[in-house]
Amino acid sequence: MSLRGVRRVLRKAGPRAEAMVHLIEEELQDWLSGAPIITAKASSREPDGKRRIGTTGSIFEVSRNPAQLVWNIEDDAFTRYIVHATARFYGIVSFSKLADLNHLVRIHYLIWWN
Repeated sequence: MSLRGVRRVLRKAGPRAEAMVHLIEEELQDWLSGAPIITAKASSREPDGKRRIGTTGSIFEVSRNPAQLVWNIEDDAFTRYIVHATARFYGIVSFSKLADLNHLVRIHYLIWWN
């Protein structure tokens, strides 16, 4: 799908999509700029070590380095679509893989070739 088609889909999706795009863009821009992660509370990390992205509860950061960002996105196809579309807009390679045999966990890789 072209970026024009993505814009059309997101425009029709309403305020939830708009909030999600802003959240994802903010995280991607911070990652691309190399900004350190500063959290207000140590409790922003989940017990398994993942960092919650925003307040939606569907995106968790698994790992981050200057060349690769790894997110776990809960079973929400629309959020996955927004992540891949936003990554494409910024020229970031993105793909996802199933992390377990039960198809319950999908890991998303965002790769930046700078």
